[in-house]
Amino acid sequence: NPKLKYSNNKKISLYLIPMLGNNPVLKIIGSIIENGTKKTYPQNLHKNIMVFYEDLEPIKKYLNYQSNSDTYIYLIDNNSKIMWLSKGNFNYDSFISMEKVLEKL
Repeated sequence: NPKLKYSNNKKISLYLIPMLGNNPVLKIIGSIIENGTKKTYPQNLHKNIMVFYEDLEPIKKYLNYQSNSDTYIYLIDNNSKIMWLSKGNFNYDSFISMEKVLEKL
């Protein structure tokens, strides 16, 4: 399972950030989303799950978001440089591609 493979690696910080934006309806159900998300990840990662409730436009611009329905996964170095990006469905090929970048770090 890719999300578990690096969960105990001290050199890598894994964060899951559902981007809900400042939609009042989504703010109401945000805790449901957060709790549901935590059920799929091990306990040691729960502190790294953060629901984002602010304006999404600056983040979308910075991260070059193109579709709200896609999943975006970023590998970001200590200098905030995006080293690797996956958007859409994260699959085995995406994972192998990400691992190759991780091995070089």
